[in-house]
Amino acid sequence: MSTSQRRSDLEKLRIRLDQFYLAEDIEQSRDGRLQSDPAVISSILERTGLSKGTFKYHQKALLTARDIASGGPVQVHWVPGHCEIPGNELADKLANEGASKSVPSPEPLATIAGIRHLAKDVIKSRLADWWDNAERPRRYAFDDLQPPFQCPSELMMPRGLLHHLLAARSGHGDFRAYHQRFPFRPEESRDPRCRCGESKSTAHAVYCRHNTRIRHLWPIPMVNGDKGPAPTAPASAYWHALLQDSCAFSRFDKVTGFFSGLPTS
Repeated sequence: MSTSQRRSDLEKLRIRLDQFYLAEDIEQSRDGRLQSDPAVISSILERTGLSKGTFKYHQKALLTARDIASGGPVQVHWVPGHCEIPGNELADKLANEGASKSVPSPEPLATIAGIRHLAKDVIKSRLADWWDNAERPRRYAFDDLQPPFQCPSELMMPRGLLHHLLAARSGHGDFRAYHQRFPFRPEESRDPRCRCGESKSTAHAVYCRHNTRIRHLWPIPMVNGDKGPAPTAPASAYWHALLQDSCAFSRFDKVTGFFSGLPTS
């Protein structure tokens, strides 16, 4: 019998005797019966399997119960332990049978929900592998940009602003390098310029002097759920992070008016 079980039985005995003693009509408590496992008493009398502190606790509980019982006509009856009790014997039998069997396989059984979850993981993994190994221009491999598996937030942007975001990501837009590579007319090469007088490039938005004056108002982009570079970070690092966060890109345009052409205060 464990120490906690012994202590529990003794505590129940003490409380029950205390209830008998404090009863208003002591005669009504004459038929009360207290039951406990004799192993508790024998372990205390023989002092077997008990530490010094536990023995003293149990001994004090017994003496307290004896003193309480002396205050009234209380009858204490000891009942047998757990032996020869049908329900307990059956539980022991089943426990032994279960312990004698081999350890069950740690592999869980397949369920419909589990198969669906596994299928989604496989599709996601294969698509990611295809995306990483697909042949595409080096520009498209920009900053570990991953394909979306849900409706991307970019689709919530105004179409005009979305055009500028996709143009900046791909390099196909109203930029000097693009017009030099793909001139509209073979005999001429366009050189689009910003309102600041500098030639346009994909990252010119973070170098334009009109925008750098209000750098403190630029938003902080989120990258993979974490805060990205602050506006005070190197311009190239901030720009790469800004292209990954469509919401921050929209706020950047709202502050600077660079892409929408709206004047800022």
